[in-house]
Amino acid sequence: MYPYDRVERAREWYDVMQACENGHIITSTAQSNPGDMKKRCPECGAKTITQCPDCGIEIQGYQHIPGSNSRRATKPSNHRDIPVAFS
Repeated sequence: MYPYDRVERAREWYDVMQACENGHIITSTAQSNPGDMKKRCPECGAKTITQCPDCGIEIQGYQHIPGSNSRRATKPSNHRDIPVAFS
């Protein structure tokens, strides 16, 4: 268990998404499940990122909601949260 798990389980929060430079989602839970991260995209071979290459803000991933087991994540909708390839 990661140290933030005990605190974060009590409230809603967003994980970090890892995507490749071409916009393929690798994992929407890079922070809570770092073992799922890849150095290269298995689909196209591009390098992967967890931060917007323009502004450096982490890419918004899975929304953790206490009491919910939903595992859906979508591509973020605004530039502050996404790499250029998602635009």
